[in-house]
Amino acid sequence: MNKEKLPEFIELYQSFKSSDSYKERMDQKAITPVLKDIIWETLQNETFTNQHLTDFIHMFKFNCSNQTFDSKLAACVPNK
Repeated sequence: MNKEKLPEFIELYQSFKSSDSYKERMDQKAITPVLKDIIWETLQNETFTNQHLTDFIHMFKFNCSNQTFDSKLAACVPNK
């Protein structure tokens, strides 16, 4: 680690922590346990495929519609 750049990094990080982007990321943390459960259940019930990964990307992206989320969830975690 380059200790000479550490003060600059700390300053940049403090600036980031006061940004709207940081606040949005922190707000998104609330759903993390639900997303982990979806991944866990998918891995318990199915052989993981590229399609599952694609479905996760669609489900977990910002502004996913309810209809898309529901259809992808049903594909990843059937009968739940």
